Amino acid sequence: FLVYLADEINPDEYYLFFKNISALLFYRINREKKLKVFRKENLFLTNILASDLGPIRTLSNISSIYNSKAQKLLDLESKDYLEVFLRKLQPAFVHTYKESIQKLFSEPGLSLDLEYVYGLKNIKERMVSVQDEEKVKIVSIFTDKTDEVVKYQTAYNRAITDPETKLYNQHFLREKMPELLNSSKISFILIELNLDNRHLYSPDQVESYLKEFAKITDDFFVDGTTYRQDFNLFLITINQNDIRAVTNLLKDYLDFLDKY
Repeated sequence: FLVYLADEINPDEYYLFFKNISALLFYRINREKKLKVFRKENLFLTNILASDLGPIRTLSNISSIYNSKAQKLLDLESKDYLEVFLRKLQPAFVHTYKESIQKLFSEPGLSLDLEYVYGLKNIKERMVSVQDEEKVKIVSIFTDKTDEVVKYQTAYNRAITDPETKLYNQHFLREKMPELLNSSKISFILIELNLDNRHLYSPDQVESYLKEFAKITDDFFVDGTTYRQDFNLFLITINQNDIRAVTNLLKDYLDFLDKY
């Protein structure tokens, strides 16, 4: 800054005085610039929360604020604490969620995508850490992915399930086979039904017979998994590799069929 003096003075006498004034002015100007930025960021956060962009939450170390869409999606009040949110999160995701928050609180400008089960919903959350005055806050945008997950799961279940017997099909067996073969505690039981006389019965009767056989077999092997490998071919996997135990189990199964 510049100083005009009408009288001539000794500069050494006023040097420290003007230097301190200069430092104070520099501090005030710098602070005003920062405050202007902070006001813009505060206005930005306020506008985000009030907008219809989607379900949004701002999170600080001491509080949470949910906009109206986030309240509706997550069944929460505007200022519910994070602990209330975490109670509705599936337990398997809680630890990862807490770690993610701590990471974003460490510095502004970070972002992270999370997908988890919240109550009965599948949620995708986009987290972004922002500087708000001297604090770091996390802005989250939530997306409900439940319908997509249900559609995918339904399609996947149809792809791996036999439509007649509702057992796992050959496609799923092929998918699981590498895992099964690598296990040291799996036994395979292959059952082939003799349908030489099926021409004596109507197609509906044969289908009914296969359905009933599949159901009682699957129910019998409670600790195993039953697959329909072909029209009259069934494969059962059981978590047991002791020859005597497997033999006794098969005897019990045959006795069960005889008495059925």
